[in-house]
Amino acid sequence: MALQGHIEHLALADLLQTGLHGQASGTLTLRRGAERAVLYLGEGALRVLEPEGVEAEEVLEALVSRGVLAADLLAQARRRDRRGLALLDHLLEEGLLAAVDVMEVLANVAEDVITDLVGWQQGEFRFEEGPLDPRRVRLLGRASVDTAGVLLRAARRMDDGVRIRERLGWYPTLYVRTHAAPPAPREADDPTPAVCAQLDGTLSVTQVALALGLSRIDVLRSILALVEGGQARPATAEELSAGAANALSARRELLARSLLLQWSEQAPRDPEPFRRLAALAREFRQPDHEVDALRALAQVLCAQQAHGEAVAVLLDALASAPHDEFLKEDLRQAAQLAGDDQSFAYGTRLLAEAALQREDPERALELLEPLA
Repeated sequence: MALQGHIEHLALADLLQTGLHGQASGTLTLRRGAERAVLYLGEGALRVLEPEGVEAEEVLEALVSRGVLAADLLAQARRRDRRGLALLDHLLEEGLLAAVDVMEVLANVAEDVITDLVGWQQGEFRFEEGPLDPRRVRLLGRASVDTAGVLLRAARRMDDGVRIRERLGWYPTLYVRTHAAPPAPREADDPTPAVCAQLDGTLSVTQVALALGLSRIDVLRSILALVEGGQARPATAEELSAGAANALSARRELLARSLLLQWSEQAPRDPEPFRRLAALAREFRQPDHEVDALRALAQVLCAQQAHGEAVAVLLDALASAPHDEFLKEDLRQAAQLAGDDQSFAYGTRLLAEAALQREDPERALELLEPLA
């Protein structure tokens, strides 16, 4: 059984609590602009398959910062040409790192990702029944999070999340302190001074949270206070572009992607960050992410009245995702605005064929009527 629709009509929390209530286990894909998330639902628990949310190197660096893993031990292991996930797994297999410490970090990151997704107010979803494909489980997907518990905690954070998104946006990733001295703590357990000390223009919000053992939303609360107090600022487009290039050189895909998303939000009419996102996805062989970036790029081009260029971009995306009905609808609309009768007819026929496959002949006839 496949179920799809729009998040505007059924948000993630409602979807998990009512829309999919009683359904079998399966994969839930969420899309919004150039962003995609994939969750696996099964036995009252969630696994985050995408976005990865954290890299193995970031987990190791965080465990060193917290004193859980000795820095010299990590350096010694690295000298054997192990990096990333291979290095983390080696330390686990040798008993040099406790699985419980790693799973605690992963579960906290997974909860942060799900909390962000609960706040999505637009986009599309698709649920498909089926067993978990082990090939899709990377690092973050190893952690299983209780569905009811994470939704309850996400609801408690909802007001803070709304305030943070209104002020910092959907993709707060890189911030820079504007004063050398951190502010005085407002209360005994206020993490703001420690967060401020980390904002050197190189560490992402996720890296700061991992290093300090805080949730991402706790870090963002502090950053919001610092920004509102004039003690920190978001990275500029130039800084985000340079940071993404540096991250790509270091093969830090997730960091590069986050920086480009922040840039895309700061400059929503600039097609360049979306072009870079598509190129990044191609570099790391992530066809789904490439399609999402191309679709978002086409929307920016349409907003600039460059409908013909948008049609070309969407045709490129459809070549990689020929069954994506959202892309077909976008192509049809862009082609109509561009006055491209051939592409309009092509998109229309694709949508009509999909309607027939769903056994919806009335919708197919409705679509084909303009071509008659």
